[in-house]
Amino acid sequence: MNRVLLTLTALACITLTASGASKKNVKKQSSNPFLTAYTTKYEIPPFEKIRYEHYLPALQAGIDQQNAQIAAIVNNQEQPTFENTVLALDNSGEILNKVQYVFLALVESDNTTEMHELAEKLMPMITTQDNEVNMNTALFERIKAVHDHADQLGMDRLQRRLTDKYYKRFVRNGALLTPALQDTLKAINLRQADLSLSFTNNVMNEIANNVIWVDEATRLSGLSQSTIDDAARLAADKGKPGKWAFTATGATRLAVLSSADDRQLRRDMYETYTNTASRGNDCDNSKNINELIQLRQRKAQLLGFDTFDDYAVAPVMAGTVERAEALLMQLWKPAIAKVAEEVADMQAYADAHGANFKIAPYDYYYYAEKVKAQKFNFSEDEVRPYFELNNVVKNGIFYAANRLYGLTFTEMKDAPKYNPEVTVYDVRDEKGKHVAVFMTDYFPRATKAQGAWMSEMNAEYNYQGQNVRPIIFNVASLTPPTKDMPSLLSLDEVETVFHEFGHALHGMLTTAPFRGLEGTNVDRDLVEMPSQLNEHWAYVPEVLKNYA
Repeated sequence: MNRVLLTLTALACITLTASGASKKNVKKQSSNPFLTAYTTKYEIPPFEKIRYEHYLPALQAGIDQQNAQIAAIVNNQEQPTFENTVLALDNSGEILNKVQYVFLALVESDNTTEMHELAEKLMPMITTQDNEVNMNTALFERIKAVHDHADQLGMDRLQRRLTDKYYKRFVRNGALLTPALQDTLKAINLRQADLSLSFTNNVMNEIANNVIWVDEATRLSGLSQSTIDDAARLAADKGKPGKWAFTATGATRLAVLSSADDRQLRRDMYETYTNTASRGNDCDNSKNINELIQLRQRKAQLLGFDTFDDYAVAPVMAGTVERAEALLMQLWKPAIAKVAEEVADMQAYADAHGANFKIAPYDYYYYAEKVKAQKFNFSEDEVRPYFELNNVVKNGIFYAANRLYGLTFTEMKDAPKYNPEVTVYDVRDEKGKHVAVFMTDYFPRATKAQGAWMSEMNAEYNYQGQNVRPIIFNVASLTPPTKDMPSLLSLDEVETVFHEFGHALHGMLTTAPFRGLEGTNVDRDLVEMPSQLNEHWAYVPEVLKNYA
C-alpha cells in the first residue's frame, strides 16, 4: 500500500533526524517486522519472523507515529472538515494497529509465559495511549466542529455515521471532563486494564493447572475412548503415565459432566470449574472483581451516570436498565420453568434406576443425556461420528457460504501461522477475486483462553481507489483429535463452528469505505445478528445432508 509505505518512510526519517540514530539502530529497526511493510501474500503477518523483543519497540514507534499524526490534525490551521479531521484520525496509527492486531490475537490464543510477561508491559502503554487520544481536548473540538456542521460541510450518510461514532466515543470516554477529572479517569482506566489482565491470567492458569487425577480405569466408565485417550496423554505430559488427568477446558468439562458414570468425578469437575480463580490462592479473583466493580461505579459517576448499569446500557437499543431487565425477565422466567420441568424428568429417571439421591447441578448434563436417550432414543456419542470437524468446515460452513455468497476457500499451506494448529484459507468470490484471508484455530491449548471468538489481523479499507481486504480468524476449543480418531464434535460444538463463522463472514464480506465502520465495528445490538443467522444454516436439510 503506497500510503502506508510513505507514512512508514516519513516516520523513519523523523525518528532518525530527532534521535541521531546510529546505523546499528537503523539496522535494528529494519529487522523489526512491524516497522517494515509485510511482503507476505495478502500481507499476512510474518509470524515466523516476529520475536518477543520486537513488540515493545514497535508499539512505542506506533505510539510516537500516532501522536505525530494527531498533532498534525490538531495544528492544522484550516477549518475542520471530515477529511482533515475525522478521516485523518480514522487513518492514524498504522504501526500501532499492526502491533496490536498480532499482540491482542496471541495474548488470548497463544499466551505463552513470554507473551504474558509482555502483556504486563504493553497493556498499560495501550491503555495510556487510548486515554491520551480519547481525552485530547483540542482533537475533540475539531471532531465536534465537524459533527455540528455536517449539513454545511455536505457530508454523506457514511461520513456522518463515522463522525457521529467518533463524537460519541470521545464523549463516552471523558472528553468533556475537566483536566483534573480526566486525570482521575485515566488512573481508573489504567487500574481497570491491570485488573482485567490479572483476572484473565488467573482464569487461564487455574483452568490449565487445576488437574483432576484418576488412578483407576473403572472410574472412567461412560466416557468416550477419545476423552480417555486425551486424559491419558495429559497425564503422561505431566509426568504421570498410567494415570488419567482432566482439566476444566470446554470440551473435556462437558464430556465428563455429560458422560461420566462416576458421580464423584462429575462433582470434582463441576466444582473445579465453578470455583475457578476463587479458591483463596494466588490466582483468586475475588479482590480483582471487588475492585473492578468499585472502579466501574466511580467511572460511571464521573461521566454523569448514577450507576455503571446506566452507563452500560446508554449506547444500546434498550436505553435504560429497566428495559434491559424487562427483556431478560421475558426469557428468564420461562427458562426457569422449563428447567424445573426437565430436572423433574431427570429426578424421575434417577429414582427409577436406584440413584437414591436428589439431582444436583453436577448431575444435570449426565441425566439430561439419559432422559434424551429414554424419551427420544438420542445419544450424543452416537451422533458425534456424523460431525467430523473437517466435514463440518469444508462441507458445512464453506458449502453454505458458497451456495449463499459464491465464496470458495482454498487452503494456503505455506502461509505464515502463529501456531502449527492454525489453518489458513484464501477466500475468493464467484469471479475468482480475492475477498479475504480466513484462519481457523479450533483446538484447546493451555495457552488459549476459554470460549470461542472471531477477530481480525488487519482492517478492511475501501476508499478512493484503495481496496485492502481483511484477514479474519476464528478461535475455539473444540474436541481435539487423537492418534486413532479425528475430531468428532457434539451438536453444540457444531453450532459454535457455524456461529463463529457467521462473525467471520461479517468481517470477510465487509465493503465499508472507512476503517471505523468496517466489519464488526457496528453497534453492539447488531454484532451478533450475522452469527445468529449463520447458525440457522447448520440445520437446513440441504446443508446438514452435505456435511453430516
